[in-house]
Amino acid sequence: METFQDKVESIFKNFSKLNSFSEKLDVFLQCAEVREFVRENLKINSCEKSPLESAKHRNLGNDLFKRKEDDLALQEYNIAVNLGSHLDQTLRRGEYKKTIQDIDLALVYGYPSNLIYKVLERRARACIALGDRTGALEDLIKARDSINQSQQECATKTSSLQTIESLIKEVKLKKNSSPAQPPQPVQPARRKHPKFAGFNDIVQVQFLPGSGRFMVADRDIQVGELIGTERPAGSVVLNDSVSEKCDSCLTDCLLAPIPCTSCITARYCSVDCRTQSMESHMLECGVHETISRVVLENQILPSFPQYYRLGFRILARARRCSQVLETIQTFLDEESLDFSRSVEQQEMDFLSVLNLCGWDANVSLEKDFWTFIMVLLYLEVFDEKDFYMLSGDSQEIWGLTDNLGRNINKLKTGELLFRIVKIVQYNCHSVMQCVHDQAGSEFRMESIGSALYTSLAFLNHSCDPNTIKYFVGNTVFLVASRPILQGEEVTDNYGPHFSLSTRISRHNWLQEYHGFICSCTACTLNYPLAEHLPRTITRCVCSCRSLRHEENQKGKGSLKGEGGLKGELVLKGDTWICSCGKKVSKQSLENQVKCIMQRLIETAKVEFTGVEEGRVVSEYIYPVISLD
Repeated sequence: METFQDKVESIFKNFSKLNSFSEKLDVFLQCAEVREFVRENLKINSCEKSPLESAKHRNLGNDLFKRKEDDLALQEYNIAVNLGSHLDQTLRRGEYKKTIQDIDLALVYGYPSNLIYKVLERRARACIALGDRTGALEDLIKARDSINQSQQECATKTSSLQTIESLIKEVKLKKNSSPAQPPQPVQPARRKHPKFAGFNDIVQVQFLPGSGRFMVADRDIQVGELIGTERPAGSVVLNDSVSEKCDSCLTDCLLAPIPCTSCITARYCSVDCRTQSMESHMLECGVHETISRVVLENQILPSFPQYYRLGFRILARARRCSQVLETIQTFLDEESLDFSRSVEQQEMDFLSVLNLCGWDANVSLEKDFWTFIMVLLYLEVFDEKDFYMLSGDSQEIWGLTDNLGRNINKLKTGELLFRIVKIVQYNCHSVMQCVHDQAGSEFRMESIGSALYTSLAFLNHSCDPNTIKYFVGNTVFLVASRPILQGEEVTDNYGPHFSLSTRISRHNWLQEYHGFICSCTACTLNYPLAEHLPRTITRCVCSCRSLRHEENQKGKGSLKGEGGLKGELVLKGDTWICSCGKKVSKQSLENQVKCIMQRLIETAKVEFTGVEEGRVVSEYIYPVISLD
């Protein structure tokens, strides 16, 4: 069967002879068949929530709420955008701060004037629960005034006023107080890296031809030590998790999500997340496209459509950035790109995204056909959503014309979006979460989305990495999974781990999707698969090294001592003994390692077979053994 790509192939027969990227993109823009294909697969609704549909779902939610089926009721209220009923849920759950946020949002969106007294009463009840007597009293007085001015029936008005007066009396008898707060654990002070906001100041960047830029330890780093934490420049939720995760920060929002008032897809965990997300969501809201399905049929990795959408989001958020114009002029000049230069990487920052390596000037029709198609799709969205009119301080660039008078808005925007997508493709990470079974005894890791981190992307790959990542929402935490000596490279894992995949298969995968042949220690020494690893323990490090770490920080010593690391255990007969006095029998240690290795292998296999993103397979942390 002839595919769309086959149909238009003849139109691009001279594609390889074109010199500039703009010329290549313009071929797609001028192709009638391509434009028709894009428009056939794109639908944009200004608002997907009709009054009739909202009323239907609101009534369903009310019935479920009366039966105390809160979770189902909440789903219906979210579809209806019934913020009044939504805040009933949060109030009943005891989420008082969230109730106040919801009411503020309901009032902003023009809550019916004849019912305002109801939300003011609810906000007053939330204030009472939080110990804010002054705020509660102000809301109750406003609610009383609202009732007096309303056109309610006499009996209803009297009943409502009695309720309000009773609450006013109750509040006046109380004193302002604050609810008891549980003691907060004292967090150790960590100094952020001066140039890489996603890392602590324990690493430094280096550059080598062939290896590019990479991070090395600036001092000895402990097992389990936090190397960095970072929020992304952009993130997207996987389709399977849309109904459960905040569209902005990817945290759980099943209990009381705040819905988008126009579309039925996006939902948020808080008013703050909703506000932060609006810059990009207003361009996505109501957009439905089916080209991603076609892309999935022509690409091996299911994550490819996420790259395009993530790139679109990053560019959409940047349109009000005052430095965009100058940066784009530099970034689109191929000769000026120098990936050995010194850079400063900030969290959630568009300019830092452009410092990442990923752009390949050798654009080919065979390799990049569907990337061009997806770029055209989002250019069409930009047109429909008046993106160029909303570009703020960077409006100048979107209005440029060439010497023939042709408007090149799309060419400049398209080239920038294409390059951002390429940066995302080579640098984004899967956002993972741990899922437990009902008994809580077993767990698995699953992907809930994709994100781009501007500092974490500076870590090179190793088939046996010395770090592990975990996520809270879309915020990533990077932890040392084994001792990392000063000057040693800090590494991540882009794909299959040595324990699950042979060296040749790892090399083939990395070459195809990242363009390099790995030369890490696991590849150089050709480490065996997990089932062939030797079970004999040759080295064991004691946890007492963490005590020596303080001395190292104060300049009194180093973790590296004579014959190896301080805190290494020595095998004497059938017992491993540390100089600090701790010891463990050889048999006990081997049994613990056997159990841990078996668990790691089983977990890794689940992750590897269930992974939906190209970059993440499995990650490991060296076992911590209990000593007598």
